[in-house]
Amino acid sequence: MSTQDGPQIFPVNYTVADGSVVFRTTAYSVLGTHAWQSRLAFEIDHMDYDRQVGWSVLATGPGSRVESGPTLDAIV
Repeated sequence: MSTQDGPQIFPVNYTVADGSVVFRTTAYSVLGTHAWQSRLAFEIDHMDYDRQVGWSVLATGPGSRVESGPTLDAIV
């Protein structure tokens, strides 16, 4: 994500729900404070050294906050 101090990268645990990348953070972290109202980039890479193959996926889009309700219930 991009902040007033420039781009920042954060490792996250994630899942995919209804075509959206979802991750959990605290409300007071940099991601919890800024990410839900900005454009985000998400990247994941994988290397299979035994088969000598790998892949990389990059997704970008707007962030949004899910705090409660049916959407959160469906994710957890």
